[in-house]
Amino acid sequence: MVSWDRLRAGAGLPMPDESVCIMGIVINHEARRRDILQKSLRLFAEQGYNDVTFQKIADRCGIARTTLYTYFGHKREIFDYTISLSTVELAEKYAEISSEPLPAPEKIIKLLEHVLRVIFRHRVLLTVILDYVLSVQRTGHSMRKPINRHTIGLKSVLRRLLKQGMAAGELTPKPVGVATALLYGIMESAILRITISENATYDELQAMLHHTMSGLRAAPPQSLSGDPRPMQPFSCSQPLSGSKSESGSQSTKKAGIRPRS
Repeated sequence: MVSWDRLRAGAGLPMPDESVCIMGIVINHEARRRDILQKSLRLFAEQGYNDVTFQKIADRCGIARTTLYTYFGHKREIFDYTISLSTVELAEKYAEISSEPLPAPEKIIKLLEHVLRVIFRHRVLLTVILDYVLSVQRTGHSMRKPINRHTIGLKSVLRRLLKQGMAAGELTPKPVGVATALLYGIMESAILRITISENATYDELQAMLHHTMSGLRAAPPQSLSGDPRPMQPFSCSQPLSGSKSESGSQSTKKAGIRPRS
């Protein structure tokens, strides 16, 4: 679990104590930070990032604006904090799954299934992010670099796992960049369908992922007859059907000749 103190320390921001007692009232700062985040995201989703002010956030949270400054300096900091929290948590999960003793294809499936669950869980956040990206692009500014900065971690892990799988013979040799784009495209499709079309289900996207991975898996080794089952070893102790001894005995019986004793 990623703590807020870790994120605040990384950003060089002051870190209030976890809980303090003011005039006999115990205030849990961690719980209040999370409450501010949740209510801010709802406000961003309802009114759009650009139309939300710091005062509106304070009013929605039921606290004074000066109190809000204790936790965040401005609304962009709230927005960035939420993204950073999700990014750090995903990065830790990437490292955890990559180190598990599983074949590369199974690691890829487990990784992307986790990403899909995160996408569904953070539907509101993704809606706000999409609204923010579009508002910035309408001003003529590009969001390519910030987007790449937040997505490069997943793409790097996918490339590494695909290379491992191909080297181990678990995946069919293909251009790694193309295979990475194919798998990452499923995640992008999931985000757009969840936030815009609102017609996606986890089971459907999971089935798409498994179908794509089945096409990337290496085919099992086959025998000369095309039967994927392994060939049985030949034993010299087993009589061959149609051998001379067997056919000779049968022809002797047909001619009515008794074999010599």
